[in-house]
Amino acid sequence: MRRRFPTERGSAHTVIVRRRAIEQDDPSFRRARPHHITDESVQTDSAADLENDASHAGRSGWLLAACVLAVLLVCSGTASAEPESAPAIPPYFDRRDADVYLVPVGACSKEYLVMLADYYEHDLGIRMGIAPALTYRDGLYNPQRKQLATEPVIAWMMTKFEDYSTNADAVFIGVTHNDIYIATSSRPFAFEQRVPPHYAFISSNRTSQRPVGETARITEVQPSLRKLVTRTIGALHFGKPESTNPRNVMYGPLRSLDDLESIDESTARSLLIE
Repeated sequence: MRRRFPTERGSAHTVIVRRRAIEQDDPSFRRARPHHITDESVQTDSAADLENDASHAGRSGWLLAACVLAVLLVCSGTASAEPESAPAIPPYFDRRDADVYLVPVGACSKEYLVMLADYYEHDLGIRMGIAPALTYRDGLYNPQRKQLATEPVIAWMMTKFEDYSTNADAVFIGVTHNDIYIATSSRPFAFEQRVPPHYAFISSNRTSQRPVGETARITEVQPSLRKLVTRTIGALHFGKPESTNPRNVMYGPLRSLDDLESIDESTARSLLIE
């Protein structure tokens, strides 16, 4: 090792000495030498550092493993969860062996028809079906009267659904929201028309009180419409005659909305089922 010592005159004087001698003669050199760089301390510190690194790595490893396990559990739970099932489609639209079919004539929502079919199937125990809709065509609508004629509609139903059902006794009831009239009658409108033993056509247009010019409520089935359908089912499916009792569900003939509203709908079960 070479060290330079300034002389009194400022010149450099190089002295080559052994390291051990310098350490013995120059205490400042020993103090300047860091304690931790001795061979023994280096080994000791290196072992401690390795131990700390190993401990830290272990904790990190456990933490990483826990995170991975949590993610796997969440994914597994999501994959194994039952998928949300789609709303069940009511069976009415595919039935070919029903006792009574509702036939939408013109614009009539499926939800509306299902509500109507549910009432008779679940409350009165009648096997219901919903047949394909009949769209408007020439000869059905009278633009002068702004009404549908019942006769051509029923004639069309007879042709279209002659072989539709495997049930030879099935009844087909056309349902519309338009106003209707019977061409062979002098009355300005009609609630219904029946052609025994299998066909009928009814309208919801005049089954509720509303101001002039206000359209009929077609988002929900009104009790008065159900009374019309019940009367038709009673006559065609159960063979019940008309009654002179204004509270009886089979009361008729109907001439006004007051006649229809006076009927007690609760009489339907006892008259038709029991």
